[in-house]
Amino acid sequence: MPSSSARRVGVSRIVQAEEFLGGGTGKKLLLTVAYELPQPDLPEQLFIKFSRNFDNELWDRARFMMISEANFAVLSRSPQFPVAVPACLFADVESESGTGLIISECITYGRNGVEALYPKCMDFTVPEPLQHYKAILKGLAKLSGTHRGGRLSPDFGNIDALESYQDACFRQHENARIQLQMMTKMLNVWQTRKLGDVLRKLQGHS
Repeated sequence: MPSSSARRVGVSRIVQAEEFLGGGTGKKLLLTVAYELPQPDLPEQLFIKFSRNFDNELWDRARFMMISEANFAVLSRSPQFPVAVPACLFADVESESGTGLIISECITYGRNGVEALYPKCMDFTVPEPLQHYKAILKGLAKLSGTHRGGRLSPDFGNIDALESYQDACFRQHENARIQLQMMTKMLNVWQTRKLGDVLRKLQGHS
């Protein structure tokens, strides 16, 4: 799924590489690179997402999520795309194994007018949740309206054709089950930590 119009610009060196431990599913990396011929529209701060996680069997089962992610990432390169998203430099996935890779511009969370990065499943930490979700819904509405108005690439209407109906349904249910397991696990960890805090406070007053 790499764009056929992508320019071949060589990377001269890797400046910095750091594993990103947030989120779930596959392994992630924050990468800073330098190009042989720097271009103003080529980001040097990159976010690399690999669909697999061989250290965590539960998270690795969610690797098929990257099929829709990679499809959408490539389609977001369209000049008519109506909402701001990180520039996609590369996206490809092998559908049978769910093994894939996405390389995109790294989002500058907490800087340049961009919200801070909030942990998943902990919305109570968002300072202004109403404004947060208003922005999300406005973006979705704009994208949906542009699509329904016929102002997006025709490929947007053919995403479902990339998979058979049976496989798509199976993966949708499988992903939902995996997400539920992950959320339950995170909730259990959070409850255990809270219980530990309470016990420590009780011990301090005894």
